[in-house]
Amino acid sequence: MISTLVKLFRSALLLSIVIAIAPLAHASSRADDLLTQGVELRRQGNDAAALDRFREAFKLAPTPRALAQMGLAEQALGFWTIAGQHVRRALEAKEDPWIRKYQAALEQALTVINSHLEQLHITGTPDGAEVLVDGQPVGTLPLTQPLQVGQGTIVVEVRAKGYVAISRPVQISPGIQGREHFALQPGRSTEATTTAATQPTEVPVPTTPGTQPERSVRPLRIVAWTSAAAAAGALGLGIYSQLALADRKHDYDNANCAVVPSPRCDTLAEQGKKAQTVMFVGYGLAAALTVTSIISFVNDKPSRDGVLALTCGPNLAAPGATCAFRF
Repeated sequence: MISTLVKLFRSALLLSIVIAIAPLAHASSRADDLLTQGVELRRQGNDAAALDRFREAFKLAPTPRALAQMGLAEQALGFWTIAGQHVRRALEAKEDPWIRKYQAALEQALTVINSHLEQLHITGTPDGAEVLVDGQPVGTLPLTQPLQVGQGTIVVEVRAKGYVAISRPVQISPGIQGREHFALQPGRSTEATTTAATQPTEVPVPTTPGTQPERSVRPLRIVAWTSAAAAAGALGLGIYSQLALADRKHDYDNANCAVVPSPRCDTLAEQGKKAQTVMFVGYGLAAALTVTSIISFVNDKPSRDGVLALTCGPNLAAPGATCAFRF
């Protein structure tokens, strides 16, 4: 009896693990297909479309490889600031097999990117205010290091809850370190205000043609809710079986089966055993599915573009390279 219950519990636990891992494997496979498509688009010279594929792949599986491919596509499009951040962070994953394989090419790309970047010192108040460059978060005040930003006109925004945000264009000249100070004023408005004396009608902000907001695919959220619902059903089954077991025991005792056995007593005993088995299976499944749901909820954190995150998917090398920066 006990060994049967143990086997059932192990099977339930294994099933819950498979349910949790399957969406991750599918997401990783889909991300790898997107990376392959992006590489082919870059070979065709369509870097903007390739960047869209790389971004989608990064949302599905935020691997160092996807981060590096995003940076290389952004470099080709002239998005120097974000390209430098992505390639630099990808190179930090020194133990990743794909990064090790293409480390020399990535370092060469970073050298080219750095030649288009200048330093920008950002100061201001309050502490903890978020700093964005061209719409991309780059840190919070106070910044301990100057920012590496692209030459030309960029848009710097500083915002904090309970303060009126400030956004203004900043001209970055070659060979000159920029310095900007932002002092936010308390207020309920969450819209950025422009403080530049001569603001152009339209501020050039790097965008990818054809890019539209996308919702992140979050398979773990589906697994979490599905497991939670299944756990509730299994718990209900366990409770129902426990009540049925109590009824059979009550009938067994009233029939004085312990003293005067009868065919009805045998039937009640058999029904009681079945109810007890189903009860243990129900409670065991409820426990395993609850653990799966909790783990899925804990790990269900949407990735943000530009942040290197932990992933459970495999790191698959790209097809053979045809040149140093398109692989």
